[in-house]
Amino acid sequence: MPRIKGRAFPIIDSPHAVYTAADEEALSRQLRRSWIAAWVYAAILAAAMIPTLVLRLQWATILVTVALGGLGIFLWGMKITPALSYRKHLREIHSGLSRDVEGWLERVDNSHLTFREGIDCYAFVVNVGDSARPDPKHERLLYWDAQKPFPDWRVGDTLRATAHGNDVITLQVSRDMDRGGLS
Repeated sequence: MPRIKGRAFPIIDSPHAVYTAADEEALSRQLRRSWIAAWVYAAILAAAMIPTLVLRLQWATILVTVALGGLGIFLWGMKITPALSYRKHLREIHSGLSRDVEGWLERVDNSHLTFREGIDCYAFVVNVGDSARPDPKHERLLYWDAQKPFPDWRVGDTLRATAHGNDVITLQVSRDMDRGGLS
C-alpha cells in the first residue's frame, strides 16, 4: 500500500480503476524532486546573496533578491502547486462518498479541457435514463482526468463508472449491452 507523508491509502481493488498505486508513487517522486530542486536553487541564490551583502553592493543585492523571488514564484506556480493539487485529488478519492453511475455515453468534449480544483479534466455526459426517450433530467456530468489515457469509447456505449463527486475513479465500457431502461 503506498504511503504519502506517512499516510497509507487503500487502492481501489477493481481492474477498471483509473488510479493505481503507481500513480501515487510517481506523484510522491515528482513532489520530492520539485522540493529538492526548489531548495537547491534557493541555497545557490542565498549563497550568491552573501557576497553582495558583505560588499554592500545594493544593485547586486536587488538583482539576487528579484531572481530568488522570481524563481520562487515560478517553482511554486508551475511545479509545486499542480503536484499538491493532484495529491489532494488522489487523497480525496480514497475517502468520502463515491457513487456508481450506469448509463450510456451521450456526449464527450475531448477538445476542451476543464480546470477543476487544480486538475485538468475532460467533461462528458452519461444519460442514466432510457436511450429510446432521452431526457435531460437523466443526464449526469462527469469528468475524466486529462493526465490519464483517454478511454476507448464512442457515443452510445454503455458505461459503468464509480465517481467521487463528478470525478471518475473506475470506468467500464461495454458496447454489447441493452441500453434501454438503465437507472
